[in-house]
Amino acid sequence: RGLNYSTDTGRTWLLYNNSNGLISNDVSAISSIGERLWVATNHTVDFEGSPVSYSDGVSFTDDMGGTWQQVRFDLLTPPINQVFGGGGFRTIYDITGANNRLFFAAFAGGFLSSADGGVTWRRLFASKADSVNFSDFYGGLTGTLSLRNEFFSCVADTSHGDSFFVWAGTAAGIMQFVFVVPEQKFYSRQVKALAISPDSN
Repeated sequence: RGLNYSTDTGRTWLLYNNSNGLISNDVSAISSIGERLWVATNHTVDFEGSPVSYSDGVSFTDDMGGTWQQVRFDLLTPPINQVFGGGGFRTIYDITGANNRLFFAAFAGGFLSSADGGVTWRRLFASKADSVNFSDFYGGLTGTLSLRNEFFSCVADTSHGDSFFVWAGTAAGIMQFVFVVPEQKFYSRQVKALAISPDSN
């Protein structure tokens, strides 16, 4: 039915819905990251006699709901497919983030991330095999989407001073994504000198 909010610590409640800013009334996830509020909405479409949830993507407000901006993943350059609209199972169930990083779990739409506050996006995979499975499934080459590619929850963990963790719930269990600053990544370390003895094992 929309998103309830209060401006007087809960004494009275107001409502945002499709009449005053949201794309639709079915809200599946919300998250406040910094001064920005992110909201995922969906709408229901009748498909072969059964109601199916279609994703509206995410919308955000920087002025406490005065204005809203929708992120249309199908219209980005390049587009991020399988997140917006058509077909069920693309519902965005959770949003998390910290600082300028943003993540959301779009069930069979995958796990998406933005490192610049929502300007550009990319899909994250826990392994190369998961990436291949996702591509093959939506390309019609395989009939089964791996359970590791079905995301329904996520949370940012900022308790580690030297790295940034994101925990993500999938139909196959919990995944942990670890982000470290570039100068601490293994590939950026310089080897100053290397000696190999020909008679050593």
